[in-house]
Amino acid sequence: MERALAACDGNPRATIRALLIALDATEQQVEELRAEVARIEAAISGGYVRGRLRRDNSTT
Repeated sequence: MERALAACDGNPRATIRALLIALDATEQQVEELRAEVARIEAAISGGYVRGRLRRDNSTT
């Protein structure tokens, strides 16, 4: 938090704005990665990966 505040010249509002923008960008990246994982899982043969991939849907 101190680093973010220092990067925004001590302006707390600018710091919060920057952190919210960074959070939004990170959330977008997570969604893109989840979509990529779903595409890869769909393309992999079920027999090949049986027992190797853990399907954890509790976080969605």
